[in-house]
Amino acid sequence: MSSAKQQQPAGMETKPANRKPLPGVRIILVILGLVMALVAVWGLANIHAISTYNEATRSLNTSIAEANRSDADPDRIKAIQDQTDKLFHQAESLGPILLPGTRQAIHKSKAVSDKLTRRVTRQIRSQEVAKGEEGQAADLQEQNGQGQQGLTQEQQDKVDEILRQNQQVQDPSTGPQTSQGKEDPKTVKPW
Repeated sequence: MSSAKQQQPAGMETKPANRKPLPGVRIILVILGLVMALVAVWGLANIHAISTYNEATRSLNTSIAEANRSDADPDRIKAIQDQTDKLFHQAESLGPILLPGTRQAIHKSKAVSDKLTRRVTRQIRSQEVAKGEEGQAADLQEQNGQGQQGLTQEQQDKVDEILRQNQQVQDPSTGPQTSQGKEDPKTVKPW
């Protein structure tokens, strides 16, 4: 007939028992929050590295396509490759925290990029050497035109040798020809 509520005087409510704060729960929640923040930072670092890797790969593909063209400009390719190498270096800089698959892909593509960079650098150097020899030969020819009295026999021999080399490089038609005067179809043409 009577309940516990009815036995209490009117206006007095029952209060739940005071609970003690649980410091262990708070510590666990803080630790979980920190772990989640670290996972988010790790994920963002991987996303950034993948994005940079994709950009570097697109640039590398452009460089490769440009290098395969017959009228390729080595200086332009070198400029693109310098940017590409910087992008691969940037993507690789987060190496220890990257996913293994991402790290391996970056490493392999960077190796291809380095190989192309070395090839283009050699090409540029060989062109510079060829231009330098042409310039030296032209300077020596100008000196010859003014009079040969200033050249020693050794210098004259060197001039003649450079001129012969330049003539062979500049005149590809001096290669072997068939008896009919037509070029051999096996002859590689430099253009």
